[in-house]
Amino acid sequence: MAEPKQIYFSLFRTLNATRSVSSLIKKSGIKIIFPFYHVVSNDRLPHIKHLYNCKSESQFKADLQFLLKHYKPLHIDDYLNNNYNSNENYFVLSFDDGLREMYDIVFPILKHYHIPAIFFVNSDFVDNKGLFFRYKVSLIIEKLLKTGIPKNVSDIFIDKPVNLLDIKTHLKNLTYQDSALIDSIANACQINFDEFLEKEKPYMSTVQIQTLQNAGFAI
Repeated sequence: MAEPKQIYFSLFRTLNATRSVSSLIKKSGIKIIFPFYHVVSNDRLPHIKHLYNCKSESQFKADLQFLLKHYKPLHIDDYLNNNYNSNENYFVLSFDDGLREMYDIVFPILKHYHIPAIFFVNSDFVDNKGLFFRYKVSLIIEKLLKTGIPKNVSDIFIDKPVNLLDIKTHLKNLTYQDSALIDSIANACQINFDEFLEKEKPYMSTVQIQTLQNAGFAI
């Protein structure tokens, strides 16, 4: 299912060819919207690429330009304190997951456009102390696509279909409660998540998060 923000941008860009975006916004009656992103990157990140698509830098900038044309950026503190003009249209921008690209890519772009934002972080992952279970799944799928299915992985799925498509579907349906199984499959695939965290550093560090906060962004 498409995310709300994807539906939003697709709808308005499609209808914009024949109708005024401003008139559509007015007709909706919605004065404040809350677009959010997981990550922005020009690279196909292996821990994400098998889960969902992400916006490139140019696509992200185009989104911001579209938003700025029709809405005013609003800081979450001003929203919570009702410190805004109820007759204006606003957007409150946010970013999930606390990934490193928030600091390396998103932060400079937001500063350039003078747009406030909220960055949600999970303390279990800050400073790359751990890896989200769904990111582990994506790394496993990436390895299987490159190397095929080792027999020891097939054995884990005993009494289940073991073609690659079925395994991908099964892996993507796993939940946090299946973390031990995910780690077991990773071991069978000779994937070391600690090495990945140390080498790639997919999450922001405490220092980077503090820098965002000092710059006025909400954490």
